Amino acid sequence: MDSETQSEIGRFKLFRPFSLNCMHSREYSICFCNRVMTMQNRASRLPTYMRNKTILIAIVMVSSSLAGCTSDNSEEDLSARYQEGYDAGYADAYDASYDGVAQHHYNEGWDDGWGIANSDSQAEIMEMQALASSLNETIASLQSADLSNASILSAYHGLDQLPAVASVLCGFNVAGDDGMPVVFSTQLQVDSVVPESFLVIRSDGESVVPNCATLHPADEPLEQRTVLLTGDFGTFGETPLRVEVTGSLLTFDGEPLLGLSTEDITPLEDGPRVVLAERFAPDTNGLAGECPNGTAQVVQLTWEGGVTGPANAALGDDQRLGTWVLLEDGAMVNPLALVDDDPDNHVLACLAEDSPAQSVVIHAGLFYDPGDIANSATLAEVTDG
Repeated sequence: MDSETQSEIGRFKLFRPFSLNCMHSREYSICFCNRVMTMQNRASRLPTYMRNKTILIAIVMVSSSLAGCTSDNSEEDLSARYQEGYDAGYADAYDASYDGVAQHHYNEGWDDGWGIANSDSQAEIMEMQALASSLNETIASLQSADLSNASILSAYHGLDQLPAVASVLCGFNVAGDDGMPVVFSTQLQVDSVVPESFLVIRSDGESVVPNCATLHPADEPLEQRTVLLTGDFGTFGETPLRVEVTGSLLTFDGEPLLGLSTEDITPLEDGPRVVLAERFAPDTNGLAGECPNGTAQVVQLTWEGGVTGPANAALGDDQRLGTWVLLEDGAMVNPLALVDDDPDNHVLACLAEDSPAQSVVIHAGLFYDPGDIANSATLAEVTDG
């Protein structure tokens, strides 16, 4: 340090001790040293090169002095503020830690609850899937039921308005109903034939449950395959669209026929045709005494609906001579007799020949339905009954 600077510092030593003016607030205390201004005022009278040094020295002295400018009261306040801040920070941290623990346990509870609920739901879903699978198998079983051996051979919209006498067949009044015989390829259990087992879809799309469903009059031991349905099924030009089996209709052997249906419905305008021809021995149960002596075999002809001669006349030679049977030996013969003592849609062709019958050909215009509409030419293969 040069002599000039030392001289200036010496001058400062002559200054009065610093006095402090302090201001206090809630956050801090600030003390102002009033000698700074005195020093600054005096430094203004120094030469320029000394003035800068003087200011620097003053700043150093003020900075040092400020360290001691805090009163005893401000230290207490700072301590209180420190404790207050510490307490607040501690409480917040503790609460945050508690919330974290609570959140952790909440998450664990959520996971456990979700797992149990999900497990229960999966069990219920699996149970429902098993039930659905079982139901599907049951439905498939009911619908199949070896249906390759069972079918609806025909649905015949045979009569627009049944006469009052038809009520005897159903046991209640069905006069005015339409009559529709439905022929199955197999015999049926009598008790399973109820109206609720059938549905007829009319030409207008409306679904109709029949008023009556009965095997009468075709209920003899070798018959029992033709169900007469009565109800409002439409009129001329309004042929029903479909007939369905929708209930517990059973074959004679107990097989369900649920799901069978046909859209091949003969309209009112058309005459009947043969849909099944079966060969039996003359002494088969249900045939005894039906055919005349000399009968070697019987072919039962199943028509779509009941048939007679014209104008409801009994069957006679016109019908017999218009029926031709092809035998296994190649011969074409007429029946010895045609028998239908009910009458219904089953007619017995009694044959004198031993050679097994193979097929039947019937000329047109010989057999009439209840609406007096004649048959068209018809051909049927003969099967063993």
